[in-house]
Amino acid sequence: MVHRLLAVALLLPASLFPQATTGNVAGTVSDVSGSVVPDATVTIRNVQTGTARTTQTDAQGHYEFPFVQIGEHSLT
Repeated sequence: MVHRLLAVALLLPASLFPQATTGNVAGTVSDVSGSVVPDATVTIRNVQTGTARTTQTDAQGHYEFPFVQIGEHSLT
């Protein structure tokens, strides 16, 4: 029975499953010489709603914003 349900689920079109409404935004901050910038403040702002979130880069200049709502954003 389980194998039949799995086979049926694999045959269903993807449009029957909910689409993701969030994503992750990640990157690295570097200066004009190409050196990474640790402890930099990075802000992502939703252009439509104006909501913003802020984080700091790690020692390698990396940052990440998990669960960002789909839409247009600015990054500073």
